[in-house]
Amino acid sequence: MYEINLVPDIKLQMIKMQKIRNLVFFICIVVAAAAAGVVLILSMIVGGQNLAMSGQDRRLRDMSAKVLGYEGLNEFLTIQDQLSKLARISDGRKMLSRTFSILNVMLPQGADSVTLSELNINLDTNTLIFDGQADAGEDPLIDYRVLEAFKKGVALTKFDYGRYVDANGTAIPTRCIEESTEAGEIYNENGNIYAIWKRGEYGCDPQRDDNAAEENRYSVEDVMGVLDTSGVTDMSSGTASNNLTTDNSTTNSFATSNSEVEVVETTTEEGQRGDASVPDEIIYRTPLFNEWHENGGKSTSEGGYAPNMTLSGEISGVPHFDSSCFKYTGADAYNGNQTVVKWSAENTCILAPNGVDIRESSNGKDNSGNLVLRFNATIELAEELFFFKNKHVMAIGPAGQNVTDSYVQIEGMFDERAQDCAAEDDSCSANVQNMTGGN
Repeated sequence: MYEINLVPDIKLQMIKMQKIRNLVFFICIVVAAAAAGVVLILSMIVGGQNLAMSGQDRRLRDMSAKVLGYEGLNEFLTIQDQLSKLARISDGRKMLSRTFSILNVMLPQGADSVTLSELNINLDTNTLIFDGQADAGEDPLIDYRVLEAFKKGVALTKFDYGRYVDANGTAIPTRCIEESTEAGEIYNENGNIYAIWKRGEYGCDPQRDDNAAEENRYSVEDVMGVLDTSGVTDMSSGTASNNLTTDNSTTNSFATSNSEVEVVETTTEEGQRGDASVPDEIIYRTPLFNEWHENGGKSTSEGGYAPNMTLSGEISGVPHFDSSCFKYTGADAYNGNQTVVKWSAENTCILAPNGVDIRESSNGKDNSGNLVLRFNATIELAEELFFFKNKHVMAIGPAGQNVTDSYVQIEGMFDERAQDCAAEDDSCSANVQNMTGGN
């Protein structure tokens, strides 16, 4: 059979193009419908977000109004990232109370005295600005001489700070150290300054874990070893009970022989556990030079023992004060046919590097009618003095008097302001012994 195509080729091409056109129209309709659906969905999401944000804005406005209306807001505000900066903030704190321990050393007290009537302290610049009065009580009765002695004494005053450490060199918490008596007198033994280590109290021994089980905190061998440690002075004798008992211990007895040590659990005021079997101990702030140098500490690789204190001033193997100001050195010297060690101490911490600046002075009378020399002065102190991070600060006067910041009696430092000489008071205004030259 034969078929005859009567449709021209051009007609066939047109039909084919129509099919393609219809397909394109269909695809466009599908894409447009899908796009419309996507737009509708996005519009719904945006609308929902707007509604949610509007609700959150209203909530924030309500909460902000409540917060801003709270009277104690300033007490609860925190700085961003404050917790990570607590250590730096703590190190930057300053202790205003140390001013009085410093003044206790700087101000002469006795027959010749200097008292203050007004004191201003600027901790930003570590500056003392004060009004005072100098009164001479010894011959020659020249108040200006007392003021000059005060100026020279301040220029020679130094200070010291650091940490008490155990035999391993670990810092002992400051609260565990007692540096002076209740009357404010520094513990002193034959010229050697010392402190009392309340070792049995909670958290006061870096080598003991007071949170561990009792049998794991301290062994009898550890306690007996401490009592035999070179350079540590026991606070009792024989088998008597410790005469420096802690306030919160129930029992504090121990023995210095080979007898067993009684282990008694003690509870502090905070309900924390200490170890009453460990007695209080002396830690020397002033090194026992020859004793520590002659006594061996830890063994060396060559055999024998290294001294507790070397000639370069390094101390180890014995509880001691790690000073930030003193540098100790020793050198061999000859005493006849015997070789001895001569020790020296250098203190590089000067209390007032620029001395005292006397701004003005004039004759006056105190509240008892005595002739005195009034003056106004400024003292710029060393920055390290007031930092909270610097512990066990001690002011050291040129006469050898020492005062720590643990206790200070300020009763005699202040007095009423002296009055300027009255115009008709010739005995006061004509007092040439109080003349201060150009001041």
